[in-house]
Order: sequence, then C-alpha cells, then structure tokens
Amino acid sequence: MKLMKGDRVSHYWDGERRVGGAVQPFVPDLEEPAWDFWMVYSPGVTWGVEAPKPDWWEHQLGSLGRGFAARRLDAERFAAKAAELAAP
Repeated sequence: MKLMKGDRVSHYWDGERRVGGAVQPFVPDLEEPAWDFWMVYSPGVTWGVEAPKPDWWEHQLGSLGRGFAARRLDAERFAAKAAELAAP
C-alpha cells in the first residue's frame, strides 16, 4: 500500500471474497476466489454488474503453481505496469 498511492488508487479488504470470485474467470486454472491478487486497469475502466478484465495482474497464490511464476508479485514490476497504464 505504501508503493501505490494517489487519488486514483484504491485498496480494499473483502472478507467475503466477492471481488476474488468476480475476477476468478480471468485467471486460468484458478479453482478458488482470488486473494493476494493485484490488478491494474486502464484509466476510465469502471466496474459494473460484472468485473472488467484487468489489463495486468500479479498474485501470491501458491495454488497457481509454476505455470504462473511470471505473474508472481514483483512490487517494482507491478508499479511500472501501473505507471505505464496511467501515462497519458
């Protein structure tokens, strides 16, 4: 949370894992609602009845296995992707 700050950044706690269930379809082979999961969207994307597909995501989910090692959370890479999407 210290790395990602600003008026357009939101951090939430979802104890019932509703958001994780909503993004689960965008993560191949994920058999449970996502948690420890970070998403970045292009400016202007809004959530409606269904979750929009993220432009980039990273995780700390052991259940995804080696096939998703390239998406394992790397804070610096994630911040760079977010900055890239936010650039005019």
